[in-house]
Amino acid sequence: MSTAQPELDADAQAASTLVALAVRVTRATGYYKGPGSRSSVIITFGPVTLTHADGSVSTVNIDIN
Repeated sequence: MSTAQPELDADAQAASTLVALAVRVTRATGYYKGPGSRSSVIITFGPVTLTHADGSVSTVNIDIN
């Protein structure tokens, strides 16, 4: 069984454009680009939940419309 993952040969500009498209299509509120020398992992996300030191919780949701 192959464990190959999707791969795309793109320069930094093309990758940035694809990230912007993914954020728009999925209505994500942000993204994270992980470190990498040969490849990069880019994760989009929605609302962010923050837990404060006192235990209280707040959610940040950014409307991109």
